[in-house]
Amino acid sequence: MKMAHNWTHEYPTGTPLMFIRDEILAKWERADREAAGETVNNFAEKMPSFDEDAMAAFKNSKQD
Repeated sequence: MKMAHNWTHEYPTGTPLMFIRDEILAKWERADREAAGETVNNFAEKMPSFDEDAMAAFKNSKQD
């Protein structure tokens, strides 16, 4: 929580400390996994509803 408080200036005014804390913990977890040699897709992890098939369909619709 102390680290979250220290980073409040990086977030919009009124952002809950719990949200900032969770963001920091998730970043540290991803960094640990990357350091262990695991490939980490930061975008997909931050956007759990990200669906590669949906993105492919979206890209194909733009080409038509």
